[in-house]
Amino acid sequence: MGGGERGGAPGRGRHILPALALALALVLSGCGKEAESDGTGVPGDTLETAFFSFTVESVRQTETFAGKTAPRGCGYLTVEVTVRNTTEDEVEMYDTDFSVQWGSGPSDYSYPVTTDSETGEALDTASAGQLPAAYTLAAEEERTGTLVFLVPADADQLSLTCQEAFADGTAGDTFTVDLLAPPAEK
Repeated sequence: MGGGERGGAPGRGRHILPALALALALVLSGCGKEAESDGTGVPGDTLETAFFSFTVESVRQTETFAGKTAPRGCGYLTVEVTVRNTTEDEVEMYDTDFSVQWGSGPSDYSYPVTTDSETGEALDTASAGQLPAAYTLAAEEERTGTLVFLVPADADQLSLTCQEAFADGTAGDTFTVDLLAPPAEK
């Protein structure tokens, strides 16, 4: 696993923080079940990376978000996610730790709207509860918030993806949640 340190997200510098080996899977009451070891899940499953676990709590598609109407042919996808630091050290988190994919083409993905897609600059949140472009989780800290993405209005497949990145430049495992699948049984 590439030296055990967390690396950078696309388009943004990171402070490299030491991380421990994978912690024991933690299943919180009401958070669904632990996902299979293949790194895939559905809303309600808890997936665990080398640095944090995450659970997609809810998914909603809409034409407007925080008073803004999506550009023609697009819509907003709001994904409520709970993220939990599973290490004994602080972990710096970024909205770009997550992307949404809707196809297999090289441009069939989007990062949250809290990062400028062309410059990589952090943008302000537009609503209460929206996760910011960057935040820090203390050891074992948990945070729930909303990630907002612009996606094609006619997308018939949507998945939330997270790929581990290590300080030595290597990529680790990829974790994917099928956002249009029925939620996990609780």
